[in-house]
Amino acid sequence: FDDYQNVIIGCPTWDVGELQSDWAGFYSEELDNVEFKGKKVAYFGTGDQVGYADNFQDAMGILEEKITDKGGTTIGSW
Repeated sequence: FDDYQNVIIGCPTWDVGELQSDWAGFYSEELDNVEFKGKKVAYFGTGDQVGYADNFQDAMGILEEKITDKGGTTIGSW
């Protein structure tokens, strides 16, 4: 991430509003070592909007919250 000022992150929402299990190590370990200050970040994701309307795209929110806390600036809108 160090070489980029603009980042696009995509992920699915899994189960009932969670990050997919293979994101666990990246989320809890690797993201902690990335400096997002001054970076613009856009997000996209997949999921079942009909079957899981109450938590469709919740995983994007989980990532966005952590990255914003680390100084990233969210661009785009839902």
